[in-house]
Amino acid sequence: MSSSKTLVMPKTALGFFIHIALKFKKPLILAGLGCCAFAFENTAFPYASKLIIEAITKSNPNEIYQALKNPVIVLVVIWLGNDVMWRLAGFSIANFRSLAEAYVKECLNIKFLEQNSVFFQKYQSGDLFGRTMHSSSEIPFLFEHTLYHVVPCVLNVAGVLLLSSFVNTAISGVIFTWVFIHFLIAYIFFKKNIILSAKYAQSSNVFHGSIKDSLSNNQNVRIFNGLSVEKIIFRIFSQKQKNAQKDMLYMYQYMLFIMAIVSFVFNGLILIYILAKSIQNSSITAGDVTMIFFLVKNLSSMVFETTITLGEIIQTYGVIKKNYSFVKDLNQIKTQEQISNNKKSPSFPNHHSGEINFNNVNFAYNSHDIVFKNFCLKIPKHQKLGIVGNSGSGKSTLTNLLIKDLNPSSGSISISEIDLLQINQSEIMAHIGYIPQSPILFNRTILENIKYAKPDATIEEVIDVAKKVKIHDEVMKMGQQYNSYVGELGSEI
Repeated sequence: MSSSKTLVMPKTALGFFIHIALKFKKPLILAGLGCCAFAFENTAFPYASKLIIEAITKSNPNEIYQALKNPVIVLVVIWLGNDVMWRLAGFSIANFRSLAEAYVKECLNIKFLEQNSVFFQKYQSGDLFGRTMHSSSEIPFLFEHTLYHVVPCVLNVAGVLLLSSFVNTAISGVIFTWVFIHFLIAYIFFKKNIILSAKYAQSSNVFHGSIKDSLSNNQNVRIFNGLSVEKIIFRIFSQKQKNAQKDMLYMYQYMLFIMAIVSFVFNGLILIYILAKSIQNSSITAGDVTMIFFLVKNLSSMVFETTITLGEIIQTYGVIKKNYSFVKDLNQIKTQEQISNNKKSPSFPNHHSGEINFNNVNFAYNSHDIVFKNFCLKIPKHQKLGIVGNSGSGKSTLTNLLIKDLNPSSGSISISEIDLLQINQSEIMAHIGYIPQSPILFNRTILENIKYAKPDATIEEVIDVAKKVKIHDEVMKMGQQYNSYVGELGSEI
């Protein structure tokens, strides 16, 4: 993925699926061809059984080995072809999963990092982390199970209807009616389950976010004796998740119970009656009966297995759809790249005045939370200025506007008489030193942390900075020195 090009996220979860399918179409096509083996197996083996039964029943005892020669050859070819196709599907799916999972993580994480403070005030890091991890594993899951189950099932239904129609059209009609009613029931229940899946996804994300929030603030939990409060909160969120998941799974079991009754009526009563009548009238052979029996048995197993998989797919899609809801906010908030791409971004001249000017700036997080109204401020070059105020008075917002992490709704902010809206945030930050309220180390090496704002810095420059902030001697005592990993939030130093 190019770092210079802003990723355009599709507006819907379905659009993102199509984007993934088109990007990795080659392994998906190969996997789809390989997965046809399942449908091939479920129709070809019953047909081979028919040939064997008819060879045995219609041949003289002395010629039985010769009569079995062709059916056995057909059976061996089917077995070998089926195994080759399965291996093709397995390797292709493994290739697709590894590519898609890494790509989804990269896409979502980069898109999150492109956003400004407004976005991160609405979505907490724990929530975004949960959405990323869910989506990266569940999107490949949907593709994989669609290819492994849904596609072979459709092909198997077509094959069974075709072969059974050659034997008896009434049998073919019964099978078609049963399959139609079965998936009609599935459609009715799945529509209800999509809503339940979305509720489960919401409760799960809130629970995960609460866990990450508590772990991130573990010191405050200990200092303020908050363990009992956290236990109560966990219990509430845990109960909501359990209830949502139970409702979703119970609905699924009701559906399977009704489907089992329908299958018994059509395959256990009506179909057996038609077969018995056909045998009585000598209109079908023993081989036909054997083939129909195995066809229906295999199809029934596949249809129910596919229905179970479809239920999982629908539930997972509901979760992904809920997790993907953040895209509407991505589309509403212009990223820094989109703003700067409207026109060529100017740069600050080598010798500029450095004067900062807020001119009639208006900014609000929402219609009820107005922070600045016609705000004006001029800071001359070299002036030292301290800004004080109550919590929520706009001190952090003022800083975020200056570093272009937020943009004013009206008015202008300029440095050296250059409007910040015309300049890349990276160009602004190259001229501003900024220390956030809560400095946090990345889970990388000390060298990578120091070089973060200047990736091309030499090791000499890194050491010089480390000496100035009095950490060089401590770093040199570590096992890997500047290549030592600091751990999550600096936990290993």
